Amino acid sequence: MMDDDGGRSNRCKEESDSDEGNFADEPDPFYDEGMDDEDEVWVTKNLRPHVSSRVQNKKESHSSAQHHINSTDTKALGNTTKRARGKKQDCGGTLLSCPACFITLSMDCQQHEKYKNQWRAMFVSNCVTKLDESFEVSDPAPGEVYRPVACAGCGAVVAALEPREEVYHFFNVIPSSH
Repeated sequence: MMDDDGGRSNRCKEESDSDEGNFADEPDPFYDEGMDDEDEVWVTKNLRPHVSSRVQNKKESHSSAQHHINSTDTKALGNTTKRARGKKQDCGGTLLSCPACFITLSMDCQQHEKYKNQWRAMFVSNCVTKLDESFEVSDPAPGEVYRPVACAGCGAVVAALEPREEVYHFFNVIPSSH
Protein backbone atom coordinates (compact mmCIF):
# COMPACT_ATOMS: atom_id res chain seq x y z
CA MET A 1 0.00 0.00 0.00
CA MET A 2 1.10 3.57 -0.63
CA ASP A 3 0.61 6.60 1.60
CA ASP A 4 -0.69 9.84 0.23
CA ASP A 5 2.89 11.06 -0.01
CA GLY A 6 4.06 8.04 -2.13
CA GLY A 7 5.77 6.02 0.64
CA ARG A 8 4.92 2.56 1.98
CA SER A 9 2.30 2.44 4.66
CA ASN A 10 3.20 1.17 8.09
CA ARG A 11 0.68 -1.66 7.76
CA CYS A 12 2.53 -3.17 4.74
CA LYS A 13 5.91 -2.80 6.45
CA GLU A 14 4.63 -4.58 9.55
CA GLU A 15 3.22 -7.45 7.43
CA SER A 16 6.53 -7.74 5.58
CA ASP A 17 8.56 -7.82 8.80
CA SER A 18 6.35 -10.49 10.33
CA ASP A 19 6.65 -12.71 7.21
CA GLU A 20 10.46 -12.60 7.36
CA GLY A 21 10.44 -13.65 11.00
CA ASN A 22 8.47 -16.82 10.29
CA PHE A 23 11.11 -18.22 7.92
CA ALA A 24 13.95 -17.78 10.40
CA ASP A 25 12.06 -19.61 13.17
CA GLU A 26 11.13 -22.72 11.14
CA PRO A 27 13.72 -25.31 10.09
CA ASP A 28 14.02 -25.92 6.36
CA PRO A 29 12.27 -29.24 5.63
CA PHE A 30 14.52 -29.87 2.60
CA TYR A 31 17.85 -29.35 4.41
CA ASP A 32 19.85 -32.30 5.74
CA GLU A 33 23.21 -31.62 7.41
CA GLY A 34 24.70 -35.00 6.52
CA MET A 35 23.39 -35.23 2.96
CA ASP A 36 26.55 -33.86 1.29
CA ASP A 37 28.72 -36.46 3.02
CA GLU A 38 26.28 -39.25 2.17
CA ASP A 39 26.16 -38.10 -1.47
CA GLU A 40 29.96 -38.03 -1.68
CA VAL A 41 30.19 -41.60 -0.38
CA TRP A 42 27.56 -42.75 -2.90
CA VAL A 43 29.31 -41.04 -5.84
CA THR A 44 32.67 -42.46 -4.81
CA LYS A 45 31.26 -45.97 -4.43
CA ASN A 46 29.09 -46.01 -7.56
CA LEU A 47 30.70 -43.64 -10.03
CA ARG A 48 34.38 -43.54 -9.17
CA PRO A 49 35.44 -46.82 -7.58
CA HIS A 50 39.11 -46.29 -8.49
CA VAL A 51 39.33 -43.30 -6.11
CA SER A 52 37.27 -44.80 -3.29
CA SER A 53 40.28 -45.71 -1.17
CA ARG A 54 41.74 -42.18 -1.34
CA VAL A 55 38.46 -40.54 -0.35
CA GLN A 56 37.81 -43.19 2.29
CA ASN A 57 41.19 -42.58 3.97
CA LYS A 58 40.52 -38.84 3.98
CA LYS A 59 37.05 -39.35 5.48
CA GLU A 60 38.26 -41.76 8.18
CA SER A 61 40.79 -39.23 9.38
CA HIS A 62 37.95 -36.73 9.94
CA SER A 63 35.28 -39.04 11.36
CA SER A 64 35.33 -42.47 12.95
CA ALA A 65 31.65 -43.06 12.16
CA GLN A 66 32.20 -43.00 8.39
CA HIS A 67 30.76 -45.72 6.13
CA HIS A 68 33.54 -48.13 5.20
CA ILE A 69 34.02 -49.25 1.62
CA ASN A 70 35.96 -52.50 1.84
CA SER A 71 37.63 -54.57 -0.84
CA THR A 72 34.57 -56.77 -1.36
CA ASP A 73 32.51 -53.68 -2.19
CA THR A 74 35.13 -52.64 -4.72
CA LYS A 75 35.16 -56.14 -6.24
CA ALA A 76 31.39 -56.05 -6.57
CA LEU A 77 31.66 -52.74 -8.39
CA GLY A 78 34.17 -54.28 -10.77
CA ASN A 79 31.52 -56.70 -11.98
CA THR A 80 29.65 -53.83 -13.65
CA THR A 81 32.59 -52.81 -15.84
CA LYS A 82 34.84 -54.59 -18.30
CA ARG A 83 38.59 -54.60 -17.77
CA ALA A 84 41.42 -55.50 -20.09
CA ARG A 85 43.67 -58.43 -19.24
CA GLY A 86 46.22 -57.41 -16.64
CA LYS A 87 46.37 -53.77 -17.67
CA LYS A 88 46.68 -51.13 -15.01
CA GLN A 89 43.76 -48.73 -14.72
CA ASP A 90 44.66 -45.13 -15.58
CA CYS A 91 42.66 -42.35 -13.93
CA GLY A 92 42.08 -40.15 -16.95
CA GLY A 93 39.63 -37.82 -15.25
CA THR A 94 37.25 -37.72 -18.22
CA LEU A 95 33.71 -39.05 -18.23
CA LEU A 96 32.15 -40.05 -21.55
CA SER A 97 28.40 -39.82 -22.15
CA CYS A 98 26.13 -40.87 -24.99
CA PRO A 99 25.27 -37.91 -27.25
CA ALA A 100 21.67 -39.10 -27.69
CA CYS A 101 20.55 -40.03 -24.16
CA PHE A 102 23.44 -38.70 -22.00
CA ILE A 103 23.91 -42.00 -20.14
CA THR A 104 27.43 -42.58 -18.77
CA LEU A 105 29.56 -44.84 -20.98
CA SER A 106 33.00 -44.63 -19.39
CA MET A 107 34.48 -42.93 -16.36
CA ASP A 108 38.10 -43.73 -17.09
CA CYS A 109 39.49 -43.05 -20.54
CA GLN A 110 42.32 -41.42 -22.46
CA GLN A 111 42.03 -38.94 -25.29
CA HIS A 112 43.59 -40.02 -28.59
CA GLU A 113 46.89 -38.24 -29.21
CA LYS A 114 46.22 -37.48 -32.87
CA TYR A 115 42.40 -37.36 -33.15
CA LYS A 116 41.11 -35.07 -30.41
CA ASN A 117 37.49 -36.20 -30.82
CA GLN A 118 38.37 -39.84 -30.10
CA TRP A 119 38.89 -41.59 -26.77
CA ARG A 120 40.00 -45.04 -25.71
CA ALA A 121 38.92 -46.93 -22.62
CA MET A 122 39.24 -50.35 -21.08
CA PHE A 123 36.47 -49.82 -18.51
CA VAL A 124 32.98 -49.20 -19.84
CA SER A 125 29.41 -49.26 -18.64
CA ASN A 126 26.04 -49.13 -20.41
CA CYS A 127 27.63 -50.42 -23.63
CA VAL A 128 26.55 -53.33 -25.84
CA THR A 129 29.04 -54.87 -28.29
CA LYS A 130 27.49 -56.02 -31.57
CA LEU A 131 29.39 -59.26 -32.11
CA ASP A 132 27.53 -60.09 -35.32
CA GLU A 133 28.75 -56.91 -37.06
CA SER A 134 32.19 -55.50 -37.86
CA PHE A 135 33.82 -52.18 -38.71
CA GLU A 136 36.14 -51.59 -41.61
CA VAL A 137 39.29 -49.70 -40.72
CA SER A 138 41.62 -48.02 -43.19
CA ASP A 139 44.82 -49.87 -42.25
CA PRO A 140 43.97 -52.99 -40.26
CA ALA A 141 46.54 -55.41 -38.96
CA PRO A 142 46.14 -58.96 -40.32
CA GLY A 143 43.24 -60.67 -38.58
CA GLU A 144 42.15 -57.51 -36.78
CA VAL A 145 38.39 -57.00 -36.65
CA TYR A 146 36.66 -54.12 -34.89
CA ARG A 147 33.15 -54.59 -33.50
CA PRO A 148 30.63 -51.73 -33.19
CA VAL A 149 29.62 -50.77 -29.66
CA ALA A 150 26.20 -49.26 -29.00
CA CYS A 151 24.76 -47.36 -26.07
CA ALA A 152 22.64 -49.70 -23.93
CA GLY A 153 20.22 -46.86 -23.24
CA CYS A 154 19.28 -45.77 -26.76
CA GLY A 155 21.20 -47.94 -29.24
CA ALA A 156 23.37 -45.19 -30.75
CA VAL A 157 26.73 -46.48 -32.02
CA VAL A 158 29.33 -44.78 -29.85
CA ALA A 159 32.52 -46.83 -30.16
CA ALA A 160 34.39 -49.71 -31.71
CA LEU A 161 35.84 -52.61 -29.74
CA GLU A 162 39.28 -53.91 -30.59
CA PRO A 163 38.84 -57.48 -29.29
CA ARG A 164 42.51 -58.49 -29.38
CA GLU A 165 43.55 -55.68 -26.99
CA GLU A 166 40.13 -55.37 -25.31
CA VAL A 167 40.17 -51.61 -25.87
CA TYR A 168 37.10 -49.54 -26.68
CA HIS A 169 37.66 -46.70 -29.15
CA PHE A 170 34.98 -44.04 -28.57
CA PHE A 171 34.27 -41.55 -31.36
CA ASN A 172 30.66 -40.41 -31.00
CA VAL A 173 30.50 -39.24 -27.37
CA ILE A 174 30.29 -36.20 -25.12
CA PRO A 175 33.38 -35.82 -22.89
CA SER A 176 33.35 -34.02 -19.56
CA SER A 177 35.82 -33.69 -16.70
CA HIS A 178 34.91 -34.92 -13.26
